[in-house]
Amino acid sequence: MKKLIYLLLLLPLAMLGGCHDDDDLPNVDVTVNYDNVVRADDGTIYVVAGTNLDIKDLSIKGVGGNAAIVSMEYWWNGGVFAWDPYGPFVVDINTTGMKASRNTLTLYLDIAQVDKTLAFGVISVPVVVVESADDLPAGTEPGAVSVTYNIGQKSKTN
Repeated sequence: MKKLIYLLLLLPLAMLGGCHDDDDLPNVDVTVNYDNVVRADDGTIYVVAGTNLDIKDLSIKGVGGNAAIVSMEYWWNGGVFAWDPYGPFVVDINTTGMKASRNTLTLYLDIAQVDKTLAFGVISVPVVVVESADDLPAGTEPGAVSVTYNIGQKSKTN
């Protein structure tokens, strides 16, 4: 009987051996394919009022292991306007009636990567709505733009 009690007392210690580093977060590249936009060198997206800012495709590639987007939320200026739990994670933002303004498009992603902790990522994209194509950066025309964002681990310092 004593042996059984001792084994039961050792059980919590055995459970500690199963713990792992919870800071083992995903490291992924997320590619967003926009349409009807212009992208400036500073990463700002420009769209002409009255046209759609289209996200035609959103894909993820794991750095060091396969990865997937579990669900996705789109936010415009701090308010959620679309949620997609299954994919293909496309959205059209209608700018009809919008005045020329600076805005923020935020993408919230739930990310799963092989041998990593489940996590979420945030991509914040500055978007400028302009009144006409004449107000776009010089020498540019709206069209398809592909941007890759890295959501990865921060380097640890000792």
